Amino acid sequence: MTIRLQDHFDAATLQRGLDYARRGHVVSVAPAPDGTLEAEVANGRGRSYLQQIRLDRGQIEGGCACPVGWNCKHVAAALAVWAEQKSGRPALALPVQGWLGRIRELAPAPPPPEARGEDYPPAVKNRLLYVLAPAGPQAAFRIDTFKGRINAAGTALNKSIRRHDAMQILRNPVPAKFVRPADLELLPELARARLWESSPGHGHGYGLPDLPHPRGDGLAALVGRLCATGRFLHDALPDAQLAWSEDRPEPRLDWRMETDGSQRLVFAGKDGAPLDLRSPGGTTFWIDAAAGRIGCLDRAIRDEVLQLVQSSPRIAPEEAAALGAALPETLGGTALPRPRTARQARRAARRRFARLTLGAETAREGRRRYDPQVTLPVLTLRFVYDGQEVRDSDGDADPRLVEDGTIVTLARDHGWEAACAMRLMRAGALPVEEMELHWPGGRMAECDFVFAEGEISMHVDDAGRHGALDFAFREVPALRRDGWEVVETRKWPFRLSPDEPVLSVATGTAPGPAFQGNDWFSLGFRAEIGGQAVDVAPLIAAFLEQARGEPG
Repeated sequence: MTIRLQDHFDAATLQRGLDYARRGHVVSVAPAPDGTLEAEVANGRGRSYLQQIRLDRGQIEGGCACPVGWNCKHVAAALAVWAEQKSGRPALALPVQGWLGRIRELAPAPPPPEARGEDYPPAVKNRLLYVLAPAGPQAAFRIDTFKGRINAAGTALNKSIRRHDAMQILRNPVPAKFVRPADLELLPELARARLWESSPGHGHGYGLPDLPHPRGDGLAALVGRLCATGRFLHDALPDAQLAWSEDRPEPRLDWRMETDGSQRLVFAGKDGAPLDLRSPGGTTFWIDAAAGRIGCLDRAIRDEVLQLVQSSPRIAPEEAAALGAALPETLGGTALPRPRTARQARRAARRRFARLTLGAETAREGRRRYDPQVTLPVLTLRFVYDGQEVRDSDGDADPRLVEDGTIVTLARDHGWEAACAMRLMRAGALPVEEMELHWPGGRMAECDFVFAEGEISMHVDDAGRHGALDFAFREVPALRRDGWEVVETRKWPFRLSPDEPVLSVATGTAPGPAFQGNDWFSLGFRAEIGGQAVDVAPLIAAFLEQARGEPG
């Protein structure tokens, strides 16, 4: 019986569960005599939870000993591992296996058409901009329209570049002054070529006649004319112009090594630099964003091949040999090299520190969908070893980096990491997964600690909002002195200013009905920090509320 996990778990729970499965947190999963599945899943912090899962008529009934208790991420992780065990597939990661199957099924490539380019005059000061949209997993070639303006000196675009619906230009009998005759010719041609649409999701070339689509040389000429305007960008940034190039590189397949030692399949030029390839309408374009150039290849590369390369998963160092033995010799008629096998070494990190991000996310005051929401201060803890960031939930996985062609594994200090987490808990922070009165939202579930009033912590008496206030003013400066990197996001509700506060008594006349017209005055406190007046009333109120609960 096949059960689709995405039909029984929300996206956030399933993602966390699959992440637990990939990181090896599932200790065991096996069938019980009564037909259920019994499993044990660790939380990455030294604690394990037991699960009992019943699969009945396409339904999943998964009980768990964790605070969630029912169809949680631990149940999803156990079912993911159970499905992998039943499949009998080789020991490659699931994304790698699926990608490998698509490569094997690809048929030989047909003969490609020829392509060439064409020029067009430059644009004017106020301008319509054509921006190449991100490729995504489909390696698509799509153009969005933006509106921009060059700076006062007339030397470059300013930073104010905004999306603009250029369909208004074609509908308006008197186009705006920044529209050039070239735009009135280019926009209909881009729409007919299926390279531009006015409103994504509502069909290409809306309102235009269904004419033959340009292909081959016609597409290359069209993109060349775009470049000639000086208003074709690879990103919505002032310095992202693309210029047409007549170079015709011969792309080859190569494996690009990442900083953590993993590698991905890419197209590369003769110099080994990766090539961003897009293939609309039977013509393959190459983009070099760093050099600001675009051109087309002598031979087109099939969409299926581009998509396979674009969707190439990261290959872990320990998977390189197994994948190399299983790959075919060619991919769409291009030689397919084996993944690289690099030397490996292991050592301790030369520099390490804890990175703590302070923010706030929402949770429900109960598990029902319509329970009230509350925003709570949260902490995200990461550990950085020689520039490589890891988190506590990564389990025993050690970070990697590449040095002089050698994959170096950095030994983690789990005792130090546990001490860092314990320091936060003793300062009032509660692990998100240990909350019992609140139900974390998707964003909060990605965080590590929370300050939630009313929750019970074994380390402190009160882990609520005032605990976060005390943490901000007492613990954060101490953490920074001890070498922690503390990042305060805009959502974090408390700020500790480096400027000295100035407290003064301010008076102000207040005539009117409240004072029966007498020339009396009001008296109050005024605080100034960094040259700005600050309302001290909330601070005094918080102080009085805390003092009311203290003995004596």
